[in-house]
Amino acid sequence: MNMELWHDTLVYLDNTPPHTSILHGEPFYESDTWYVTSHTPISLEAEDEGCGVKETYYRINGDSWLVYTSSFYLSPDGSYLVEFYSLDWLDNTEDVQDKLIKVDNTPPVTEIRIGSPSYSYGDSVIVTSQTPESIISHDPLAGGVACGVGSLYVSYSSLTDTGFIQVPSSLYVLHLLGQDGVYRVLFHAVDHLGNTEPEHEVSLILDNTPPSISIWSPPDSSWVNQLIVVMGEAKDVHIQGWELSYGEGISPSAWEVIGTGTTDTAGVLGEWDTRGLSGVYTLRLRAWDVVGNEAEVRHIISCGEPELLFEITGFNKPDGVYLGRFIYVADRNNKRVAVFDEFGNYLWEIDKLLMPSDVYVKDRIYTTLFWGPHHPALLAYTLMGDSLLLAIDSLNHPKGVEVYPDSFYVVVADRNWDRVVFFDSLGGYLFEIDSVSKPEGIGVDDSGYVYTCENTDTLSRVVKFNLSGDRVLEWGNYRRLSDVDVDRAYRVWVAERNGNRILCFDRFGQLLLAFDDGFNKPEGVGIGRKRLAVADRNNDRVCVYGLMISPALSALKGLAEPDEVRIEDVLVYPNPFWAGEEEVKIRVKLTGMAQVRLRVYTVTGRFIYEDEQVISGEGEFIWDGRSLSGKVLRRGVYVIMVETEDDRRIVKLAIY
Repeated sequence: MNMELWHDTLVYLDNTPPHTSILHGEPFYESDTWYVTSHTPISLEAEDEGCGVKETYYRINGDSWLVYTSSFYLSPDGSYLVEFYSLDWLDNTEDVQDKLIKVDNTPPVTEIRIGSPSYSYGDSVIVTSQTPESIISHDPLAGGVACGVGSLYVSYSSLTDTGFIQVPSSLYVLHLLGQDGVYRVLFHAVDHLGNTEPEHEVSLILDNTPPSISIWSPPDSSWVNQLIVVMGEAKDVHIQGWELSYGEGISPSAWEVIGTGTTDTAGVLGEWDTRGLSGVYTLRLRAWDVVGNEAEVRHIISCGEPELLFEITGFNKPDGVYLGRFIYVADRNNKRVAVFDEFGNYLWEIDKLLMPSDVYVKDRIYTTLFWGPHHPALLAYTLMGDSLLLAIDSLNHPKGVEVYPDSFYVVVADRNWDRVVFFDSLGGYLFEIDSVSKPEGIGVDDSGYVYTCENTDTLSRVVKFNLSGDRVLEWGNYRRLSDVDVDRAYRVWVAERNGNRILCFDRFGQLLLAFDDGFNKPEGVGIGRKRLAVADRNNDRVCVYGLMISPALSALKGLAEPDEVRIEDVLVYPNPFWAGEEEVKIRVKLTGMAQVRLRVYTVTGRFIYEDEQVISGEGEFIWDGRSLSGKVLRRGVYVIMVETEDDRRIVKLAIY
């Protein structure tokens, strides 16, 4: 039978579409999406493992589809949605892909903002070494697009050229610290795509440096009524002289000199006898060099005794008091911690407590009970007092509690076991400072030093410890000290129980203030913002005093229709500064006398800090760069708002 030969054919099955990738050239920057310039080539690359790519299509911002043949470019500045797909020779078509590409051909814009002190002089500006020259750059929106500043380039020269400094930021704060003379400052910025602005040039004249001066004690805004040894420093390489003086009022018309010198000095500047003085005084330290550069610092001091604002009665042997948003009182024989508003109105209480001896509030309400071992003697409650969170019984008649700054360490004066003991927030024992005779009261300053009142058979004194347990300082031989608290200016406030007085010391242990307002065994003392509270035990009352309100405020209250007070100037120096390591001064100049409030915010508007005082003419706030909770602020730019009832000024402050 005749048969034909077998035939065969190889057939490839291809149902898979191509895959297309979008690629970019240079310059290029990627953040939230792609950023390119109009010189950046955009290309498409398709692959197909089957029959091969037939064609690739693309379109821009929804326009007509185009056949891709070669790299393309996008222009002008703006946002572009590139869609693309490919098909093979069997018409297998891939799904449409897209990519958002932003085009930025616009360079940054940079300016220099010269702070104070400064002075325009022809085409130049005269500055000092304290003057901040803030070089600030921003990348403007063009077509709704800006890739952001990549780097600042800064150069400044006098006798020698320093070359350019590259700063990977949009802010550079320059302080001229070289020799006096003319400085040529050059600067420009480049964005992340390499768009470069033209170079700018500014001429600055550096004109010497004033002496370095400060008053260590008494601190600004202190109350005093003792013979005060004024301590501080006045230093300069070419110092010619310095003068310490005081005058009556906030802006004295006459000054009484109490100390002078012609050489560098650090330590005792002079003695000021404030006994018998009453009212507000200004303590001034001036220093000048041989060419007339002058520095001046003033402290506003209240002489006499603090004004009693109000008293709260109805207690039975109050032992401890804490001033915060509310007033908390350890009411010993009524077996409670009573809570009052800032005006002394009763709010609520934690009852059924056995002899509460102190109270402190930080995220919780802590109270010590004057009770022996094997009984709960340190308790912690929720802020509303409705739930017990912690109970510690490993104490023997504790009298004093505080929470260590920037931590959850609870510090307790464990009286009858002669120690100061630290617990964690869960009540776990951490460590202790022993060999402290009958400690009563606990104070902790912002630097972390711990204070307590030590009582022996022969003396009663204040002791200052570091966390290693070392006695850094001790002073006094008083009549049974019973409590201690430390304010933000490192003033140490002490209740002298058997002397029936409240005492205030500076950080060196010098007595600044002593007063007796008819006290009978004052047992507790608490410092709040501009107020002092005293637990007057045997008079069964708590007295609240105003610390920062000067007699000038009373004059303000008496004016039926006061004239409008405007803010003429706000000077911040040094700017920038190191938060937590140095202090910044905000000097305010007014057209009259007014209550002035200072508030600090982040640039996003988050509230950080506030302070207020009465200022007549000129006055000064001092801030250490910490929030109200005591935390050191991070590096960045912050907004300072200074306001009176009639006016408001806003300035910016940079923190290193």
